[in-house]
Amino acid sequence: MNDTVAISVSDLRKRLRVDPNAVTVNYQGFAFREIFARLPSGLIADDLKEPEIWKIVQQGNKALRKFDRVIVISFDETWLAECYVENATGEMAVLAKPRIVSFSERTEKLFTDGTYRVEWTGTGYRVARLRDGAAMTESFANAPLAERALAGLYPRRA
Repeated sequence: MNDTVAISVSDLRKRLRVDPNAVTVNYQGFAFREIFARLPSGLIADDLKEPEIWKIVQQGNKALRKFDRVIVISFDETWLAECYVENATGEMAVLAKPRIVSFSERTEKLFTDGTYRVEWTGTGYRVARLRDGAAMTESFANAPLAERALAGLYPRRA
């Protein structure tokens, strides 16, 4: 008998949460704050309707508060949402009618050599192995630095 459990895509998506390390308090005023948050890979604009995606953020010192202005950017930076916090507790945050702004697709072509590729991580660039997607380097601030690290993965002639 096969004991593997099939996880549906919708169940997996319900488990995705915003990482508190990807949330920055840009401005803190007397009445409200302005927050910048980068979504993890896999979350889409429609997920902003789900208050539970903020659960981990709400349990820390960057918790969203009522009337905070929130700028949310997608992982691949193809869209952002401008919204306000309608309600917030220690477990969730409700965003009021996010206004979606679409960006054009990423125009830069990231380097690949058939064995490794430079890829966007959401906060920088790293080198990944094509065969299995394994990360081969840490994240770099720009693509040229990641390309230099890719070249360093190959042995040099003496």
